[in-house]
Amino acid sequence: MIERRIRPRDRVRVEATMVLDDGLVRLPAKVRDASPFGARIELTEVLTVPERFYVLFGHRLELCRLVWQNGAEMGLVYED
Repeated sequence: MIERRIRPRDRVRVEATMVLDDGLVRLPAKVRDASPFGARIELTEVLTVPERFYVLFGHRLELCRLVWQNGAEMGLVYED
């Protein structure tokens, strides 16, 4: 596989929340690895998600863009 990331991600185990539909839908997620530019997260179930959405990391809300999805796991980049 060709590595295309600006900076490699660090392995982490952090709880997060995916925020959809202007905050009406909140889904628990686990952050598996992260960098200053993006992350790989895992949901508890397989869902189709929009191209752009928010993820709440503790007290930090990040606008994200979906890069890839494989079942309940997905890679995202931060848009801000």
